[in-house]
Amino acid sequence: MWLPQCPSAIDSSGASTETAGSTSHLLGITGHQLLATHIPDRAISQKGCRALLPEIEHRLQAKAQWLADVCEHQGPIASLPQHLAVQVAAAKGGQLELVQQWQQQQQQSQAYLHLLNQVLTTLTQLVQDHLLGQQQASNKVQQTWLTAHSQTLFSKLKVIEKQLLVQTYNSETMPALHKLDDHLTRAQRKLDARDEKATARLYQFDQLQPEFLELTNQYRDLQEDLDHATFTLHEFQKAAADQI
Repeated sequence: MWLPQCPSAIDSSGASTETAGSTSHLLGITGHQLLATHIPDRAISQKGCRALLPEIEHRLQAKAQWLADVCEHQGPIASLPQHLAVQVAAAKGGQLELVQQWQQQQQQSQAYLHLLNQVLTTLTQLVQDHLLGQQQASNKVQQTWLTAHSQTLFSKLKVIEKQLLVQTYNSETMPALHKLDDHLTRAQRKLDARDEKATARLYQFDQLQPEFLELTNQYRDLQEDLDHATFTLHEFQKAAADQI
C-alpha cells in the first residue's frame, strides 16, 4: 500500500527520520519509511523471482504433462491447446448429437405413452364389460338357486303340515279332542250367555230415569254412612270392654 511522503524528512530536533522516526507526524513515521521497511529492493526482488522461475516452470510442465496424459495427447506439449480445442469441439458435437437423440427418444416415449394410455383405456373398458357380464350371469344363477330353494322350503312346509295333521288327528287322539271341543264349546256358550246378560243389564241401566240414578246414589251414600256408624259402634264397644 502506497502512503504519501511527508514534505519534511527531518524533524524539528534535527534527528534523522530514517533512524529515529518523526515526531512531527501523527503516526511517528513517514510513508517513505514504511515503504523502505516493508517493500524490499527491486533488484533483490528480481533476484528472488529468478531463483523461483525454474521451480515454477517445472511445476507448470508437470501440470501440462498430466493434462496431456488425461486428454490422451501423444504430440508435443505445445500442441496441447489445439488438441484440447479439438477435443472440446468433438465433445460439443457429441453432446449436441446426444441432445438430438434424447429429444427424438423423448418424442418416441411420448408417442408410446399415448399409445399405452389408449391400450389401458380399452383394456379397462373390456374388463368392466366382462365383469358386468359375469355379474349378470352370477345374479341369474343366484336367482335360479333362490327360486329353487324357496320352492323346496315351501314343499317341506307342506309335508310338515300334513305330518302334523296326521299325528294330531288319529284314532288315539280323536276322542280326547272331541271331549276338549265339547268342553270349549260349553265354556264358550257360558261366556256368550254372560256377555249377553251383562249387555242387557247395561242397556237396561242406560234406559233408567234420572230419578232412579239419584236414588241409587242416595242408597250408596246411606250404605257408606251405615258402614261408618257400624265401625264407630264396634270401636266404642271394644273400648268399653277394655275399661271393664
